[in-house]
Amino acid sequence: MPHGRALHSLEHDANWAREVESALPGWLRDSTRVHHAPVRPYDDYDWYDVQDVIPQEPIGLIVCDGPPGSIRGGRYGLAPLLRSRFAPGAIILLDDAQRRAERRVVDRWCDELPARVIDRSRTHVVLQSA
Repeated sequence: MPHGRALHSLEHDANWAREVESALPGWLRDSTRVHHAPVRPYDDYDWYDVQDVIPQEPIGLIVCDGPPGSIRGGRYGLAPLLRSRFAPGAIILLDDAQRRAERRVVDRWCDELPARVIDRSRTHVVLQSA
């Protein structure tokens, strides 16, 4: 796998992780890693257990479509757990932005990262970190 060109997928369910991996088209298999990363508790939120899962290299693009919105803190954990790995100007696409919980997450990310919204639709928000 070329350095700096990897796609990492975090899946909290081991069966779904295997399903996702088996569904990858051939042209993506060499550059994609599907990680079983169970959801675990952190301070005031739950999120994927990312310790030793994602390499320490800069992350330039994040597509956040999990973990399930029903967990404590929803998708908030992305920022506090991975922000130190964001490349300058990293792009974050948050799915399911029509949900009230995701709108609150966007507001927190904008305050805490800092980040700004660069595109918003009914179903997603695109942010750019500073």
